[in-house]
Amino acid sequence: VWDLSNPVNVSRIAGNNNGGTFSYKITAGGHKEFIAFDGSSFLQAEFVELVENQNLHAVRDIDYLIISHPDFLDQANRLANIHRENNNMVVYITTPDKIFNEFSAGSVDVTAIRDFNRMLYSQSSPGRELKYLLLFGDASFDYKNRTGTAINYVPTTESISSLNLVNSIASDDYYGYLDITEGGDDSTASNPNINLLDIGIGRFPVSTPAQAQQMVDKVVSYLRKDEATMKPWRNFITFIADDGDQNRHLKDAEEMYTLLDQTQKAVNFDKIYLDAYPQIPTPGGQKAPEVNEAINRRMDKGSLIMNYSGHGGEVGWAEERILSIADIQSWRNQDKLPVFITATCEFSRYDDHTRTSAGELVILNPDGGAIAMFTTARATYASANLALNRAIYKDNMFQKINGEFPRFGDIIRKSKLNGGPNDRKFVLLGDPALQLAYPSLNVETTHINGQPVSSRPDTLKALDQ
Repeated sequence: VWDLSNPVNVSRIAGNNNGGTFSYKITAGGHKEFIAFDGSSFLQAEFVELVENQNLHAVRDIDYLIISHPDFLDQANRLANIHRENNNMVVYITTPDKIFNEFSAGSVDVTAIRDFNRMLYSQSSPGRELKYLLLFGDASFDYKNRTGTAINYVPTTESISSLNLVNSIASDDYYGYLDITEGGDDSTASNPNINLLDIGIGRFPVSTPAQAQQMVDKVVSYLRKDEATMKPWRNFITFIADDGDQNRHLKDAEEMYTLLDQTQKAVNFDKIYLDAYPQIPTPGGQKAPEVNEAINRRMDKGSLIMNYSGHGGEVGWAEERILSIADIQSWRNQDKLPVFITATCEFSRYDDHTRTSAGELVILNPDGGAIAMFTTARATYASANLALNRAIYKDNMFQKINGEFPRFGDIIRKSKLNGGPNDRKFVLLGDPALQLAYPSLNVETTHINGQPVSSRPDTLKALDQ
């Protein structure tokens, strides 16, 4: 018999056992709790698994952390070597389970991942803090596999308001809130700046080793500089806009176009605005097949950026289905991979293990699609989408850092600094350490046929040479 009345001072009770009756005396007073057993019903410890020695607490001074599911470690190492060789980065690779072993006693806990990142960020040498994080694997809202079909390769965070369509958030940003005062739920916060990203975060939403290899293959292709890849597409930005809503989406696209046309003189533009194309009635609603054709044609020709403003969902863009899953799966643009920016709703929801969203199919397309996506995983507001879209272009996308274009992780991190909860619904699907394939050298035409371009142009007549 044991006295459990004080849980921090459990004591054994002395008494007499006489003919199956155990007698003892205690001092009365207060609530008392006891447990009695004879030792015949003890549980047996069962072997689960061996846990190898590890010491993540000793890791310091790394630039780039890759958290990979064990199934994808070969490709994670391949990607790490690319950045070690091309960018002289210090890259460290680990798995979610190893982080859980040291930071949450083996339990699946997203805060363990954040705590590991915070240690790398706060305890490294000055100037050697963690800069980029890649989550190498898909995620699921079903943390505990209640459905029996979920595999949470690398977990994401889910908001407390998970049943509210507007307030629901699935976000990897939590892993980048690394100051000691940060990390609280801000999905409905009145103060939009209670959490600020300290590192650039991206995700490869892969669920098979083949997909993992294809993602790294695309990185290799994007970094190539040969006859197949060094083409005019690197100077093209394409704006796509939905119709309706008092032309709001078209106006948003025009604002982005005007901003870039004034600041990026070397860029050429293509505009694919739904209102500029004929629509036809079908049993399934209005369709605009010429818009689908225009988007597919531009993907075939190539574009540095594909920027969409308008309505969308997990199966495509717009009520007229101007981009469908069939379109995405038809793309063959391995040598001309654009960055997608989608100011729309839940186009790239990555935490539903029962469906691969259209946005995921764009990044996972083995023959093309996108190299990276600044995209949405939940329902969003158009006004906040525009603000983030503006921030991406105005101060970040083409703003060089120490003479180099920023990396994708830096772009999304800085663009979110002045936003609110809506920005947490945007995610970077792609490698956060990659840089935009924008031409780095400036070429200026000063003379034509030996004559300065500033001089008065000649007049040519028919048959003149």
